[in-house]
Amino acid sequence: MRRILKIGVLIINVLTLIFVFIFFLFGLIENIFGALGLDNLLKWLNIPLNSDSVLLFSIISIAIMIISYILLKKVWEN
Repeated sequence: MRRILKIGVLIINVLTLIFVFIFFLFGLIENIFGALGLDNLLKWLNIPLNSDSVLLFSIISIAIMIISYILLKKVWEN
């Protein structure tokens, strides 16, 4: 049971790390081209988000990544 929990938390941690990296790239594009440039890029990629939603999802992903890292450290120690 512990092994399954470790694998599950590790998968969640890796997935949120990937999401944070993707949202970091979107934030970098927003800083370079502005919010309108990011909105145009998201519309061109057919992603139904705007720049505010990307920021919100990035903050949520960072929080989930930190929580899953803490859980991983607690589970890994035992």
